[in-house]
Amino acid sequence: NMAQKEDFDVILMDINMPVMGGIEFLSDYRRLGGVVPVVAFTANAMPEDIKHYQELGFDNVLTKPIALENLHAVLTQYTSK
Repeated sequence: NMAQKEDFDVILMDINMPVMGGIEFLSDYRRLGGVVPVVAFTANAMPEDIKHYQELGFDNVLTKPIALENLHAVLTQYTSK
């Protein structure tokens, strides 16, 4: 709901969440016209997993444990501030 109501530069979404995971969120968000970049957080770090998330439409993928320099690079890529 917040993604549709607020103005974000980027959305960080964990793939595995209890109520709605990242894949379900991305599908619903794009179906509703959401265009803000969505970055997946995941412990599934195999190359085929990352490729799968990219094919689903995630704009970027960060694997856990997340290195701060990787998080910073992704946030810098998508933020205007």
